[in-house]
Formats: sequence, structure tokens, C-alpha cells
Amino acid sequence: MKVLFLFLFEFLLFLSVRGFREELEDCNFEKCADDELSDSLMEVRFMPNDEQLRDLCPAALQYVNCIIEEAETCLGKTVEEMERSPVPTFGKILSGGRSLAQDICDENSQFRQDYLENRQCIRGFIMAGSRLCRKEGVNIADIIMGPSDDKLDDEEDETRECLIGTYEVSCLIMELEDTCGETAQKMFVDVMSRLKGMSLSICDNKDTAAAIRSKLFDYLELEGGVRSKLDIALNRLIKKR
Repeated sequence: MKVLFLFLFEFLLFLSVRGFREELEDCNFEKCADDELSDSLMEVRFMPNDEQLRDLCPAALQYVNCIIEEAETCLGKTVEEMERSPVPTFGKILSGGRSLAQDICDENSQFRQDYLENRQCIRGFIMAGSRLCRKEGVNIADIIMGPSDDKLDDEEDETRECLIGTYEVSCLIMELEDTCGETAQKMFVDVMSRLKGMSLSICDNKDTAAAIRSKLFDYLELEGGVRSKLDIALNRLIKKR
């Protein structure tokens, strides 16, 4: 989950391209490479501040636009057409990454204002909270499904990973609101929903995901407003085929 809050555009697009290597083997993304931008992003490392955004954004936006233009050219489809295709994940990642880059680089956007106001708290929380939530998710999966071993078949393994991922995201949503406030929590869900193709991708089967969520929430004894809020958030995040 940490990747979703890095706002390091190059890494985001690299992940997107790497996951669809076969479809994109004829695309020349190397022409978009910017060594100076790469070095700057490595120096920032995690959630740039206002001054760093001012320095990074011109080159970052140019990089994102170059990646998208090359993808559209070599695939012969616009991003919007990719999103409407039978396998829309790559188009959704590109569209979400572009919108995030535009919003974080727009000095007048509400998104950027909220980001800067909550940056320090989110930064401190995510670095520790993501590890804790993942660990708790594994422990709960062990309780509900039994300890993991090499004997699990593919379906059982996917179910287990969906359970862990669902708990991890639910944990982050709840704890982030408690630690940093509602605006920070809404930003987290917003970022993840824009990158839906990368979030909870293991929960591909909608019916299975719903059953796992219900079982998890029952185990956690979640009721009323908390359960409803998590249901709404997770419905935005589950990748739909």
C-alpha cells in the first residue's frame, strides 16, 4: 500500500508498464526516460513537500504525458478506449496516474491543499501503519483459514491473499482516520480508487471478495456506521473485470 502514497510518478508508471509487458512490447517507453527526474525522485523518496513538488512537477508531468502518448500510439487506442476494452486495467492505471499527477501538480487544487495539510501525519502513519496492518492481516488469516503452507491450491491461496489484503486496507482506512483525521482517510481512498487496477487486484472475483469481506467483518464484530463506511470504501477499491 505504500506505493499509493509515494506520489513518485516514475515508479507508478514503471509498475504499470512492467505488469503489461506482453501487450506493450512494441512500445518505446525508453524515450520518455529522464535521468535528472529519476535522481530527484530518489532524493525525495517519500511524499514530497510543497517546494519539492514545485521542482518536480514540470518534469513529472512531461514524463507522464510522454508515457501515455507512447502507449496510445503503439496500441492504437486512446486511454479512454483502453478503459472501455475487455481488459481495461492498464487504461485505468494510466488514467488514474495522469489524474493524480495533474491534481498534485495543480497549486490551486483541493487535492494538493489537502495533501500538503495532511502530509506529515500521513507520512508518519503509512511508514509504520502499513507494516502493522499487513502483519495483523496475516495473523487473522491464520485464525480464520489456518496457517499458510505449500499445500494450498491456487484458489485457496487467492482467497487467503484477498482476505489479508481486505483486512490490510480496512485497517489502514480505520487507523488513518483515527490518527490523521477524516480528510486524510478520504485522500487515501481517493488515491486507491483512482488506481483501482493496482489495488486489491488479488480480489478479482467480486462474489468471493464480498463473501470474504462479510466473514472478516463478522469476525471483527464490525457493525453500524463503521461497517457501512468500510463497505462503501472497499466497493470503490475492488478491481472489477
